[in-house]
Amino acid sequence: MDYLGCSTVPFKLTPFDKRIIIRPHQAKSIENPDMKYHPPKLNCQIEEIDCVCVKRGVKGLNDIVSPLKIERTMLWLDPRLLGTECLASFIINWKKHVMPNVALGIIVPDGCVNQKTDLTYEIWKAEDSGPIYGGSPKESIWYPSLARDSSSLLHAMQKLDPYDIFPLIEFSDTAIELTDSAIINHTLMLEERGSRTRNFIYLDILHPDRVFEQFYGTLSALPRIISHVFQTVITPGGTAIGFLTVLAAGVLAESYFLTPSKEIPINSKTTNKGIMILRKCV
Repeated sequence: MDYLGCSTVPFKLTPFDKRIIIRPHQAKSIENPDMKYHPPKLNCQIEEIDCVCVKRGVKGLNDIVSPLKIERTMLWLDPRLLGTECLASFIINWKKHVMPNVALGIIVPDGCVNQKTDLTYEIWKAEDSGPIYGGSPKESIWYPSLARDSSSLLHAMQKLDPYDIFPLIEFSDTAIELTDSAIINHTLMLEERGSRTRNFIYLDILHPDRVFEQFYGTLSALPRIISHVFQTVITPGGTAIGFLTVLAAGVLAESYFLTPSKEIPINSKTTNKGIMILRKCV
C-alpha cells in the first residue's frame, strides 16, 4: 500500500482508469431521490455498479474490468456513504477477481469516522458476494480500536469473548494525550481481559503505509498451533485514514470483523485528505 497525503491526484490518469460509483449508496434512485452525494473530481471514466447488498444487482465489478487486459490501470473508489460491510466486500472482490495490473485507489477523507453506539455489534467476514454473518470464531484474537465508545466496546467484547485482546491506539506527534485518554476510558474492559501495555498496537497515522505493512504482516503471521487455529477479529475506528488502513489490511488478510451492523462510517460532507493505493505484488 502506498499513501499520498494530498487532496487531489498528483499524477496524470490513464485513459483506462475508472471512477466507481456504487449504487444505491452513491447514486440517485427512486428510493433515494434526494441524494446529496458529490463524487470527487477525477479526469477519468465513470462507472456505476451495483453494491453486493443489492440482491437484484445486474452490473458488478467484474463487468467493468473484463475489457482491461495488459494495460496498467486503476479503479478509484470513494468510501463516503458506504457501509463498512459493503466497502469490505468491494475490496475483497478486487483482491479475488481483478487482474494484477489493476490497482485500487481509495480516496481518504479527513476527520474521524462516525460511530453509532446504539447499533448491535455483529461478527462477519467479507466475501465477494457480500458479508457472511454469524458465529463466534473460536480462539479469537481481537483487535479493537480504543477510539470507539467504551460502553459499546465492552458490550462487543462480551459478545465475542476473545482468547486474547490487542487494543489499537492511533498516535501522531500531536495526539499523545489522546492515546492516554483512550486507555483511561477503557480501563474496565482492559482490566477484565488482563491486557497490559505490551499488548497494545500503536498506529502511527502520519505514516499509513507503514501501519498497513505492519498490521497486515501481524495478521498474516498469526501462528497456527496443531490443536488451535487462532482467528483474527477486528473492530476498526478512529480517524478515517486509520479506519481505512486497518479495514483494508483486515480484509486482505481475510480476517473477521466485529462492528455495528450496517454502520456508515464516513458521511458525504467530509473533505479529501489523501489517497490510498493498493497494488498486487506479482
